[in-house]
Amino acid sequence: MHSRKKMQNLSVNSVRVRDYQLKQSIYASYDWIEYIVRAGWTQRDDDECWVQYLDRAQMTSNVVLYKVDTHFTAASNDDYGDGDDDTKSDTKQQQQQAMDTDAVVDASLKGDELFFLRGTPWINIHDGYKFLPQGVIWIAEFTGYKHLYFIPYPQSHDTIDRAQIA
Repeated sequence: MHSRKKMQNLSVNSVRVRDYQLKQSIYASYDWIEYIVRAGWTQRDDDECWVQYLDRAQMTSNVVLYKVDTHFTAASNDDYGDGDDDTKSDTKQQQQQAMDTDAVVDASLKGDELFFLRGTPWINIHDGYKFLPQGVIWIAEFTGYKHLYFIPYPQSHDTIDRAQIA
């Protein structure tokens, strides 16, 4: 006999949600980016997250590691247009300057590129990955078949490209 349990509302008072934004525009760091397709936390450090980017043609992708304290700043409500008109126009100006191809790029704010992919004819986005304390296990179809690859975290700003994985 199955017993039914009544669902109750769960109240958590200790959870604090904060909005963050990158200190440097992703367009200043990687001008080809069109989509953010995946993001999450690594298991290496409580302060480290990863983001997978994809271009419009779905032929170029990368996974970038960011440290929250280094690469992000806490966002205010004004950053989302809840402020006065002057704040909104200042924010739009800052966004436009960040998208300008002549904008100064601070390499220390770019993040550590874990790997870079170029696909033919396109890159299939999937959920076949697992972040571990030593690196990431990633599924890729470079040979036409799915294979598991272990990609260690880069030391400093080393980048692992498809040729090194395959």
